[in-house]
Amino acid sequence: GLREEMKGAQAGFEKEKKAVSEKFLAEIAREKKRAQEEVNKARGKCEKDLKAATDALLAHAESERLRSAKALKGGDASSAERAKEALKLATAEAKVAEAKKG
Repeated sequence: GLREEMKGAQAGFEKEKKAVSEKFLAEIAREKKRAQEEVNKARGKCEKDLKAATDALLAHAESERLRSAKALKGGDASSAERAKEALKLATAEAKVAEAKKG
């Protein structure tokens, strides 16, 4: 009778609810995995960009350092010029050291 019908309907509802719940959980897991992949991709790009920027800074600082060292060796520079170049050299060397450390 009615009671069996109610039990059947209840069982059907529970089964349906479980299926929907599992589908929902699977969807969440897929989204989570996709989001994690996006994060990893973005992190990889940032690390690559940072390395490229650091390498460029290092190369620039190194060329500045060499240029200043050469200018300091040149005997024709005035003492004020030489002091300025010495400061540039020290700054460039500090930048190189910082970039290598970073």
